[in-house]
Amino acid sequence: MKSVVVEINNQYALVLKQDGSFVRLRNRNYSVGDEMDLAPGAGHRNLPFILSMAASLVLMLTVSAYAYFTPYSYISMDVNPSIEYTLNRFDRIIQVRTCDVESQELVQSLHVQHYHADTAVEKTLEQLRSLQYLKANQDNMMMIAVASANEEHAAKLMEKVSVTLRQAAERNQIRLQIHTAQDTPARVMEARQMGTTFGKLRLIERLRDSSPDPAVIQDHDWIHSSVQDIVQKTIQSGKHNSGFTDGTSNGNQNYVPDDSNGSVSPPEPNREGDGPGAPVDAGDDKGGKTPSTSSGQS
Repeated sequence: MKSVVVEINNQYALVLKQDGSFVRLRNRNYSVGDEMDLAPGAGHRNLPFILSMAASLVLMLTVSAYAYFTPYSYISMDVNPSIEYTLNRFDRIIQVRTCDVESQELVQSLHVQHYHADTAVEKTLEQLRSLQYLKANQDNMMMIAVASANEEHAAKLMEKVSVTLRQAAERNQIRLQIHTAQDTPARVMEARQMGTTFGKLRLIERLRDSSPDPAVIQDHDWIHSSVQDIVQKTIQSGKHNSGFTDGTSNGNQNYVPDDSNGSVSPPEPNREGDGPGAPVDAGDDKGGKTPSTSSGQS
């Protein structure tokens, strides 16, 4: 366990160290929940200051601990590996769940506990690239799914993480085709019982819906398949009903989900220096609806 910022008070931050002691640090734009490595002897042990902040911290924890540690929404990220984040109502990560050996390898060097969702998905993308699950200057696919009992919150969270991923992909020179889905906590629990993520489960459902013979598409046959394999099979099974495109892109996915009707908004205009690209589908899915594919250049 690293040292954790537990309270901010103007110019100073109260930090809980690994040994259970508190120290005061000058606030360098810290946020509550930030983790850090502290050298022995770091910080100031100003007892009156610490006692004052610790007392307010106890009151704060009494009031808000339930809110902080109660699951409120979920994000799954699937490439192959698959990883699932549980978030509190403040969009901070309170649990990381792995679904396969590859995702266990991924989280060994990915420390996102208590991070905001935006930062967590960005760090996850960078780690996927570092481990070569996403490759620069090649076409890559990712499934992002968000679930919450609060549909409005889920839609806003989806929009934020989609934009964050698109921008992170640009910085890392990753050509990324992103498919999205919005779901419910009940679907999250169903997927967990099957040993997969709710995003992967939604992809398999799209495959089944596009198949001429849906009965042959069994969940257990596909839960360990990559997003790219499932999408390509969906295209082969019934391209006109799948909601996916069989084009490749020389740019990133530039669609942002439209909260109002489950469709996708028009792509951003092509920027100077970007190569021409074929249509890239966001695959946004709310409540089981698969939108029609929008075309444009990224």
